[in-house]
Amino acid sequence: MATLREERARLQFLEEHGHGDEKVHVVFVDREAKERVKNDKQKTRFQWETDFPGGYAELNKGKDRLMRIIGNKQVAITVAGILWNETPEDALRRLAEQETEAEKQSLGMA
Repeated sequence: MATLREERARLQFLEEHGHGDEKVHVVFVDREAKERVKNDKQKTRFQWETDFPGGYAELNKGKDRLMRIIGNKQVAITVAGILWNETPEDALRRLAEQETEAEKQSLGMA
C-alpha cells in the first residue's frame, strides 16, 4: 500500500500529464480502519467481497456453522469477531502458509 508521499508523487505525475481535472478519492487507510472500529455512526452492515469463489464458499460455510451451533445471529456475529480478533497472529500465519502451500499443490506448482 502506497504512502502519502508516494501517492502525492503519483498524483503530481498524473496532473502534469493532463489528468488534473479528474475526480479522485484520497483515503487514509489506518484512520478509516480506526473509525470503523469505533463505529460512532452505529453502522450495522458488514460487506467483504471475495476474489475467488472458494473464499466466498468458505466464509458462508463458517457463517452457516456458527448459526447452526449458536442459533442467535447477534451472538454468532460477536463470537465470529472474538475468534478473528483473539486468534494469535502466529496461528493465523501458519494457517495462511498451509493454505498457500495447498493451493500451490492443487495447481501443480509444488
